[in-house]
Amino acid sequence: MIADDVVAALRKSVEPGRSDPFVTYADFAREHGFSVSYPPAWANGPTLNAAADALKNDPAIDLDLTFLIRSATTGYPSVIDAKPFDGTPQHKQRAREVAEKIIAKFKLKAKNPY
Repeated sequence: MIADDVVAALRKSVEPGRSDPFVTYADFAREHGFSVSYPPAWANGPTLNAAADALKNDPAIDLDLTFLIRSATTGYPSVIDAKPFDGTPQHKQRAREVAEKIIAKFKLKAKNPY
């Protein structure tokens, strides 16, 4: 299942010694072997929601790591809490909050891009 592959790639993104894990969908695809030419094959609501649920339900992760991947156009994740990003202050704030939790939990040196 493609969601399992996305989960595995997101886990790798927060491993110690990795560079900034907050990347665009295209950069994530290139780095982890997903389709760059046809992102909807893997970067779609059902796949990202399934990956988010799996990560949140894993006691070792306990966070939605899909917030690591963002649109090059908006600069934000395309899906926030199972809803399409709508550009509202609430969605932007939620992206900032989750990014801060990811940075703290995995002791990342990356800055919050949101």
